[in-house]
Amino acid sequence: MEEISVEAISQAVNQFYHCPAVRDKAHSWLESFQASREAWQFCWLLLSPDKPLEVQFYGAATLHNKVFKYWHEIAPEDVEKVHNRLMNTILQYSSNPNGRLIATKLCLVLSGVILHTITEKWPDAVSQVIAAFQSCETIAAEERCRLLLEVLTGLTDEFKHANYGVRSGQGSATYLKVMQQFDHIRQLITPLISLEVPEIVQIAALKCMISWNGFGVKLDQLEELLEKTFHCLLNTYESELLVDALVMAFTSHEPSQYPRTIKKYFMEVLKLFPRWQKEFEEENMDWCKDISRLVIGMAEENISLIAKLFVGDEADQQLCLNVVGMILHFTNVKGNFPVDETLSEISFGFWYILQEITQTASAQEHAAHYLKLLTPVYINLVHVLLRKAQYPDDSVYKSMNGDEKEIFRCYRQDIADTIMYAHCILFDNLALLLKSCVMDVTCRLPDVRWQEVESILYILSNVIDVSLSEDEEEWEINEYTDRLTKTPDTKEDIMLVEVINLISKLNLDHEILLISVLQVIGAFSEKYEQKPELLSVVFPIILLKGLNSAETVLFATSALKDICKDNNKLIEPYSDDIISVCHQKISSNTLSSRDAARLFSCVGHVLSTLPQDRIHQWLEKLLPPITYSLHQAASLSPSGPVKLQLMDKIQMLTFLFDSLDVCKYEDKTASHDSQPTVIILCCTDTHGKTDLLESYMNLCVQMSKKSSDVLADKDFPFDDVFEMAVRGILLPEYLTVKACCSFLTDVITKKAKYTRLDVLVPNIATFLYDSLLKCVGGYSPRGNELHVTTVFLAMNLSYLPIATQTMQLLLNQENYPVPQVTADDKLRFIKDVIKERSSKRRLQEIITTFSMICRGIAGTAYAQQTALSMQFR
Repeated sequence: MEEISVEAISQAVNQFYHCPAVRDKAHSWLESFQASREAWQFCWLLLSPDKPLEVQFYGAATLHNKVFKYWHEIAPEDVEKVHNRLMNTILQYSSNPNGRLIATKLCLVLSGVILHTITEKWPDAVSQVIAAFQSCETIAAEERCRLLLEVLTGLTDEFKHANYGVRSGQGSATYLKVMQQFDHIRQLITPLISLEVPEIVQIAALKCMISWNGFGVKLDQLEELLEKTFHCLLNTYESELLVDALVMAFTSHEPSQYPRTIKKYFMEVLKLFPRWQKEFEEENMDWCKDISRLVIGMAEENISLIAKLFVGDEADQQLCLNVVGMILHFTNVKGNFPVDETLSEISFGFWYILQEITQTASAQEHAAHYLKLLTPVYINLVHVLLRKAQYPDDSVYKSMNGDEKEIFRCYRQDIADTIMYAHCILFDNLALLLKSCVMDVTCRLPDVRWQEVESILYILSNVIDVSLSEDEEEWEINEYTDRLTKTPDTKEDIMLVEVINLISKLNLDHEILLISVLQVIGAFSEKYEQKPELLSVVFPIILLKGLNSAETVLFATSALKDICKDNNKLIEPYSDDIISVCHQKISSNTLSSRDAARLFSCVGHVLSTLPQDRIHQWLEKLLPPITYSLHQAASLSPSGPVKLQLMDKIQMLTFLFDSLDVCKYEDKTASHDSQPTVIILCCTDTHGKTDLLESYMNLCVQMSKKSSDVLADKDFPFDDVFEMAVRGILLPEYLTVKACCSFLTDVITKKAKYTRLDVLVPNIATFLYDSLLKCVGGYSPRGNELHVTTVFLAMNLSYLPIATQTMQLLLNQENYPVPQVTADDKLRFIKDVIKERSSKRRLQEIITTFSMICRGIAGTAYAQQTALSMQFR
């Protein structure tokens, strides 16, 4: 290090800011200087007004660094000199308009000096500093207030951010001493939170209030400040910082300790609603969004108190309903997201939390009361969300850019998730509501906007499984077989008929509407068994409409694949039409490799319904083009495009033969004596008979949905079946893993029905999460991890403490689940997973990212090329 001088330091600072070629070298030299004892002497010289501003700022930064890292270098007798000189320097800079940034930095230095000395050498530092600033009449009052507030704000910020307690070794004593100063600070800032003081002072006072809110000040100490903040909020348009202060106050304290105060301020926020409506009409969106953020933040943070008030006296119940109604109004704002408004989405988390709190064990005794109060609210919410999910007019949608369209897509998915969780409040009412909407638009055809129809179909396609699940079936075990074979129309049959009736009357020329039609057709794939005649409506839509557009072919192939797989016994009458159209589309070479592969999967399922001679006839038409392409590619010189062509053709053949079962036709009429299936499966090596396990787990899923009493019966071997499903997670077969995960997800989310889970889950949690994490970590083929997402989500919703503890226990092991994943990756994965309790889409992204890290393919071209194919398998 060269000889230290003011000139050398100034030159290094100049090189750092203006000479990129030597910036790193200058930075290293300047850091070394800050660590030297000489820096105490030179930093004051660098603060001379005749130096360039960047040199002066570096002097202030050096002094800040010395105070917080090297305070021990100051002799006890020099402490008073330091803070006196520092105070004089701050006052000197306060009169220089160009030195405001430097003065602010020096205020933080003074905060640090106070922290170091307040316990012993300068116990009345805060009151003395306040008095010193107030008595300095040579500086404008406005600037004095601002600088003083910077110092007081810095006390808490520097204590936390500079890690003072760890560095000094006396953090507890200092913290307690600083907290004792709040009375002085409150007396100072209370009159400054007013519309009558200069804006710059009010902003500084609010920042100081926010800082002390997060430092541990009790809520009842803030009441006067909160009242003044609410008063300002009612009478100004500059709301962001005011709301930040209030949100910090109401989210930094345990609500159970201050129920009276929280109730009081819920009443205050309700007073804001009339002005909110007025400002929204006048399109003052910033103010409206800030108020919405305040109300929703208060409600979310104090949701447990809201749950208690709901079972309180009539006044408490009405208060809660008014707050909930206000939030519903935020959700129901007019306009299209995100072009006309960006406000409605911030309330989605609240609706999830509200229904979740009513599902806790402590809330079960009041369950009927919660349902009575909240059912009308959630019915209105579903109607609101059906409207908000509608596409804007075609001209508006076409004018949206790519980012806005993606934001809108995610917004609609969040709406679907919110409605899905509304099922926990509405139960059968959700299905009745959706059916009513379907029947209503059917009656109003053709005078209904396509956007309204599309919204209903889109929501149905996303929530169909949960909305049509049987919540309170009373089937007896000895009647189960008869019911499966001879059952009256259930609500899902009625819904299916109504939906297909609506679809049959629609003009499907609009691609977005057609996409939702295809999605809902595919979502009903398991329901056609009771109404096979509806397939005569469904297949023409898929084959003649869906497959003929590049925009809809992905959804058409997905729907066709699901229907063919789930209705193998019903599709033979349509087999020639399906295979012919698939052959025609594949031969046209207009499909992507993924879409073509899915069509080959459909062909495999359809061929499985035919006798072998007809299978051979069709294969003789389907296979030659593929084998010819393979032969041609194999004769070419190896290259990237050739490799990709080979992979595409091989993938098509893989999908075909994976779904083709040449023995299925002969087995159609076979009959077998009943066997003790559970015992046999538990004693069998499932790796060799995964199709048996898949079929059994699918049966269990249907039993859980339609006859949960069968599985809940004490004589049913529930624990064995649950363990068998866990063992199936690590099998290689995609559909088997899907069936096992579907069963686990369904029963875990119905923990109230299956009371044995409360004992079983803690005992099997390690085994369960070991299987889940190994599946994600690469022990299973790619794509299987997509199905375990639902199990992670179900555990988060039903057994979050167990999920958190078990994941931490397993992932803290070295080289687990694989050596290439780092401790930081695992910690981030745990935090992201346990935080996500509402969106399957977001959780799936988290799990897929972690899986690619574990497999060593994160960020590679291969990962990007195959990600979508995994998603739509």
